[in-house]
Amino acid sequence: NETGSVFDFENSNKKTIPKLENTFQISPSFRIQTQLNSIEKHAKSCLDTILMTTPSYDAVNGRNACKSACSSIHKHIKTLKIDRYRFCVSVFVGEYGNFDIRHGSKCLWNDKFDTFVSVASSQTNKGIYATATVYLVYMD
Repeated sequence: NETGSVFDFENSNKKTIPKLENTFQISPSFRIQTQLNSIEKHAKSCLDTILMTTPSYDAVNGRNACKSACSSIHKHIKTLKIDRYRFCVSVFVGEYGNFDIRHGSKCLWNDKFDTFVSVASSQTNKGIYATATVYLVYMD
């Protein structure tokens, strides 16, 4: 005789959990290339503005220019609300001179969906240049 026992109380409080469909996507629902032009234009204008306002290259000015350019580009990409993509912004500010600089990176990604945008700007009269690279990686 288990009427009115603890077992009845446990069975009466069970909630039915509805079955939901899976929400994963194998591929993006839109083409990321439609957003790349906007990102590239903003990054280029941001670098140009930063270099125009920076008086000349030194360690402090370079660091501050990097921070403000990276922050501005990052905020712009967030406003685009690109669904299921993660992004990384890298800005490099250096002294412009008579020497060669090579900047490279390696990434492991899917060529179909992942992409990057890279822009450069310089102020030769001030002796300063900047490059910005934005990596966009699809997270399935």
